[in-house]
Amino acid sequence: MRNSKVKGFTLIELIVVIAIIGVLAAILVPSMLGYVRNARISSANANAKTVNTACAAVLTQASIDGKSVSTGGARLAGPISKSNMTTVAFGASQLDLSDHLGSEFDGVGYCVYDAPTYAVKFTTWAKNTDAYTAGGTPTATSTPPTAAAQLSTAKSTGAIIGYHPLTPNS
Repeated sequence: MRNSKVKGFTLIELIVVIAIIGVLAAILVPSMLGYVRNARISSANANAKTVNTACAAVLTQASIDGKSVSTGGARLAGPISKSNMTTVAFGASQLDLSDHLGSEFDGVGYCVYDAPTYAVKFTTWAKNTDAYTAGGTPTATSTPPTAAAQLSTAKSTGAIIGYHPLTPNS
């Protein structure tokens, strides 16, 4: 005689498992989107630090070579992009950033520096020029925003701009 018991899952069990998966997905998806946004902000800040390092290097070399980067106060250099990084105007001098940023550099950066001391005050970076319309193109008198302000801008507009140095949360 054959065993008449059939093994398998009932329809109710399958529906319960699907419902549990749905609830977990509803909880995890918004959380993961937050992690993605934070990762993009961290990446943008790292790119701004790369621009900062490159600007500091060329300004140091300009100081050694006796090149003028304008007198008095803070100055703005940029936009620094893949297409123009060999001719970035630092005041009166055209400086070449291509050796410091490399051929894989992508995006647009700005550098605010102190002309008398050849020191970089801060730099910004964005994926493209359009991203600056939300945060505004920096000026020589700009100061970097707080981390909280940057996160708020990224959440409200979707534009992610990296800054270095980024002032602490306040």
